Parts: sequence; structure tokens; C-alpha cells
Amino acid sequence: MAIRILLVDDEPVLLDIATIYLQREEDFFIETAQSGDQALELLASNSFDAIVSDYQMPGMNGLALLSSIRKQGISIPFIIFTGKGREEVVIEALNRGADFYLQKGGDPMSQFAELKSKIIHAVEKRRANTTLEEQNQRLEESEAKFRNLANSTSTAILLYQDDQWIYANPAAERMCGYSAEEICAMKFWGFVAPEFRDVVKEWGRLRESGRDAPKTYEFKILTKTGERVWVHLMGSTTEYQGRLAGLISVIDISERKNMEEALREKEENYRTLLNSMSETILIIDGEDRFTGVHHNKGKIYALPENFLGKHIGDVLALPIYEHYRVAADILRKTGKTQLGEYFLEFEGEQHWFEATLNLRDGDESIVAVIRNTTDRRQMEEVLRENEARFRTLVENAPIGIIQADTSGRISYVNHQILEILGSPSKEATAQINLLTFPRLCESGISHDIQTAIREKRTVESEHRHVSKWGTDSCLRCRMAPLDTDGDVTGIMGIVEDITVRRRAEDALRLANHKLSLLSRITRHDILNDITTAKGYLELHEAECPARVSPTLTHVEEAITRIEREVEFTAEYQELGTSPPKWQGVRQVTEDSLSQMNVPVEIQTEMDISPVEIYADQLLTLAISNIIRNALVHAKGLTKITVITREKPGGELCIAIEDDGTGVPDEKKEAILQPTYNRRSGHGLYLVRDILDLTGITIRETGTPGEGAHFELVVPAGRWRYFTEDSP
Repeated sequence: MAIRILLVDDEPVLLDIATIYLQREEDFFIETAQSGDQALELLASNSFDAIVSDYQMPGMNGLALLSSIRKQGISIPFIIFTGKGREEVVIEALNRGADFYLQKGGDPMSQFAELKSKIIHAVEKRRANTTLEEQNQRLEESEAKFRNLANSTSTAILLYQDDQWIYANPAAERMCGYSAEEICAMKFWGFVAPEFRDVVKEWGRLRESGRDAPKTYEFKILTKTGERVWVHLMGSTTEYQGRLAGLISVIDISERKNMEEALREKEENYRTLLNSMSETILIIDGEDRFTGVHHNKGKIYALPENFLGKHIGDVLALPIYEHYRVAADILRKTGKTQLGEYFLEFEGEQHWFEATLNLRDGDESIVAVIRNTTDRRQMEEVLRENEARFRTLVENAPIGIIQADTSGRISYVNHQILEILGSPSKEATAQINLLTFPRLCESGISHDIQTAIREKRTVESEHRHVSKWGTDSCLRCRMAPLDTDGDVTGIMGIVEDITVRRRAEDALRLANHKLSLLSRITRHDILNDITTAKGYLELHEAECPARVSPTLTHVEEAITRIEREVEFTAEYQELGTSPPKWQGVRQVTEDSLSQMNVPVEIQTEMDISPVEIYADQLLTLAISNIIRNALVHAKGLTKITVITREKPGGELCIAIEDDGTGVPDEKKEAILQPTYNRRSGHGLYLVRDILDLTGITIRETGTPGEGAHFELVVPAGRWRYFTEDSP
């Protein structure tokens, strides 16, 4: 049924907004008045179902208007709808007969939905009360007429006395599912839902005794089938058989309650959605004025909420407003979503925003969704800079870079690839298929690419390759699969031209071979001559022992020194010829002690952790020379000790010490030089060169007179712990 509403407010804009919202979905017919006096004039000549009035208006305010209407005996529902929220105003309004008091402010959609609900509730309540009053009047005139009306109405009508139902009409039977006889056998609270039972019982007894009790209230009943039904009760007191009785009418409001609950849930969902959004939402009417706003503070720079009702041109800069006008005209003509960007200055910083414009259903208002895109723009700018930097790096890299999909089609090559292959252009290079080009298949590069794609791993290799353009090169290739969510989508290849290096290595290898051959031949010849010379000296001593002179003795010593120098060149020749490897310190120490045939009277101790070091394969020779040095030079030697310990910074220290006479301070560095005491050999100098190949340092740190103490320091990353029982 249509509802006629009189809206009273001194603000025309608010009257327009309220009219738009209230007439959107419900059968509401709206009349408006801008003052209390105008409202009384309209009320005198028109019939309304409800009045919605502002409180604070020039002249007659909302409470004065309410008092004037009630003094005329008009009981039309009256709702105060105002921005004032003082408690005394609320109390005064309710005391003067206002049905509801609703404060303005907050989300317009939720606010006007609540206002609609209040209006519907008040009107239904009045209509129900009117129906009940009319029925009671008829009941007073004639019990027969009452029964006839009660039996024909769709409203459940019941009568109780002494806590017991004494009458129930057919509508009551249909509502609760019990027969009239079953109802009359119950207490009047018998089929009230348990959670409402106490209050319904209390108010019912107050009403029956003639005391004040609420005339209307809502609660749930339990039907005979156990269904829970929302009802609206309107109660009064009447006289039955000379005594007071309670007379009530009950309306099934389950459908309305379900609709209200659905509306609340929908509003809550909308509110949750809006509150979770970082965007600002603006509503702009056909006159370019802001009529609504929603924004979450702290998530985006937004216009203040007090710009409601202002013209957009008064709030935003002229260029932005002009762009908006153009987009708004296109939107209203075509109905197509419009997008735009603009920037504003905040605290000296420039912030970018993106605006999406759409028409609101039902009118020409525009809904604008504003997003702060400053961070995105900054990231895009950083990305562009990084991309340009990366492209410059890749294009000018001294190695070739090539990218292709899983079918072998080339998607990118840098300039160095062209240099390596002798290609005239990137376009010409892109014509080659990396998996099927014959020369790539012959060189084995295609096979490496297939392996990288199939096994999803990086493949490194070196190949000789003759390009399509005749360039003969030695290439070092590293083919890596491009993985996207577990699927290989292509390969990235890094190609290095090692032709010059290969040629240099071959030349060096040949030179070393020649030098080694020359060294072996020369050493062989010298040793033969030394053997001959020593043989003649021994024959001379045997044949003419009396004629052996000091000169011949010096000759023999010189020959011995020459022999030792030749032996040293043999050892030094092997230095660095084999790649370094991981070696256990304990095993190397034991092997060195074994090779030196340490006398049994000299004690050896080892406090060595289970560690390995990455060193040249002549490490055992180096340790042996340190032990030999102790055996030869340490006077009074009785013990040799080898200890390992980890140093701060991740280095490993291997200490080799003895209890001999030690090394004088002025000779600690000299003994490691190649020129020191050459007559006794090059042992410690050879040790330092062997260790230096893998970054291991050696120095003597002992105290003179207390024994020698050599420290070998292994850099971090060149040593590691291991499990002693591992193979």
C-alpha cells in the first residue's frame, strides 16, 4: 500500500536528497515543506501517513511542530530526523509524542535505509493500532459484530483472563497451528519462544491488571510444528464478563523481519567492502556538486568530507575540472566508462590519481572512484630505469647473451653475439633455429640446449663452432632454462669466445712441454756428469789417499751442492702442474712424518680436528720440508707437535712446533727467502711457494730458545670440517 510522507526541512538540498532516496524502491509519495508553518498548512488540506521533520528550523522548530500537531488530536507517526544529537532533545521529542528520533550523518545509503525502515514500521504500527482500535470499538458496540469481524480478519485476535487464553480467532489458529480449544487450554505465554517468555508474561499480567504496559512489541512464537515466527503484538485492556481481560491482536511479521535481516546483512557486506577498499568514492550530481563521499582515512589522499554540496570547480583546480567536464559529457552521452589521471600537490610532493567515472543507475549522477597511483607510477619509473640500465649492461657486455623459446626460435641476442658469430645483424641471427641448425647440431650446442630444457638444469660446456658466416671459434656456453611456475618456457644462453685463450693455453702448454723436456734432458746430463765426477774423485781417493788435498775436498763439496740444486729443480718443476684438491690435514701430517723417518727417540704429537684444506697436491712435500727443517736444525730436539685451531674471521691455523733452540728474531723472515743459506737447500722457500698457490700463508712465530713455531693460515672457504668415518 502506498505511503504518503510529509518531509519538513529548511534545507532544500536535503529535501531533494531525501526525496530521491525514499522514492527509489518503496511506494512512497513525498510532499515537502521548508518550515513548520508550511507543514501545518499542508496537513490541514492533505492526508499523510507519516511526518519526517528536522529539529532546528527558523521560526517553528521540529518539537514545536510536533506539539502543535498532537494538540490538534492528530496521532500521525512523527519522526525527528536531524543533525542534533543531544540527549535532552531526544527525551523531549519522545515525551511530546515522537515515534522515532534519527540523527543525520554517516553513510547516506545506510542512513536512508534506516529512515525507510522507521517510516514503514511507524506506519504499519499506526495502521495496526488503528485497526485494533476500530475493532475494539466495534467489540464494545456488539459482541456479535466483534466475533464476525474477528473471524473474518487476517489479524490474529486473542483474549485472555487470569493468565489463560479464553478466546482465539481463526487467524490465531492459522498463525500458531493450534486449534482454538488447544489455545484456550494454554497460558497466554504458552507458545511464546523461550527467550521472550518472561517479558511477554510480565507485560501481559500488567495489561490484564489495568496497569501500564507497552501497547506494542515484537517477539517470536513457537508454532505447533516447532517453527519460530516473528509477530508484532498490539495489546489493550477490555472488560469481559464484568472483569478486566487482556485483548491483543497479532500480525505475522516474519517476512518483514527476514527482509530487514537481509537488508542489514547486505548493508553490512557493502560497508565491509567499502571499508576494505583503499579507493575514495565520490557521487557528483548533474550540476557538478558533490552529494556523497566514502573514503578510508590513511589509505589515500582524499578530499575532506565537508565538501558535500560544494561545486567540483570550487574544490579542484580548473584544469582538473575541465577534464572532468569533458569526460562527464562523453559518459552521459555514450554511457561508457571514462578513465582519467591527474596530480595534486601534498606537502610539497606530487601525487598522482586515477579516476574512473560511471553513471549511477536511475539518474544523471556520476560515481567517481579515485585511486592513488603515486606508488605505482614511482615503481614504473624505477622499473623503466632498471630496464634501461639492464639493457645497456646486456648490450655492452663483453660476453654474448641469447634467448630463445623451447622450440629453438631466437627472441633476443645482444651485440656481442653478432661479434662472436660474425653475423651482419640481429635479424639475420634470429633466422637460425638453435635446435635444428646443422652446424649447431654438429658442434654439440643444440644437444646442450635440449638437455637444459629436458632436465630443467643449467648446462655448461666448451665447443668448437663454425658459424653460418664462417667464423671459427672456441666457445664457452652456459645454457640455463627459463622457469615459469615449474614449466620451462625457454632458455637463456651466455656465450663467451675463448678462442684467444685457448690458443694461448695451447701455446703455453707447448712451451711448458718444451721447457720440461729441456729441463729433464739437461738435468739428466748434469746428473750423469756429476756421477762421473764423483766417481773419479772416489777413484783418486782410493788410489792416492795420501795425495788428497783440501782443494779436492772443496771440489767434492761443490759437486754435492750442484747435485742438490738439480734435485731442487726437479721438485720445483712439479709445482702447480696439477690442480689443487681437498686433503685431510691429519693424513697429510702422518704421511709427512712417515716420509721423514723421524727417529723413535723424538716424540710426535697431533691435536688435529677433522678438517680438510684445499691445497696444491705437493702439500705433503711442504709439510715434510718443515719437519726436515726441525730434524736438521733444531738442536736438542725431543718433540714435534702439530695442532689445528679455528681463528676469528673463519680462518684455520695449522701450527707445527718443536722444542729445539728456535729461530732468532732477525732470521724469522729470512729463512723463507730463496737466497737464505742456499748451501743447505731451498726447503722452506719451496714450502712457501707450494702454500701460496692456494692462498695459504706461513710465518715463524716461536720464541728464540724455546723452539720453532710455524703457523700455516688457511683462508675462510679453503677449509672445511668432515666426518671422519666417511669414505
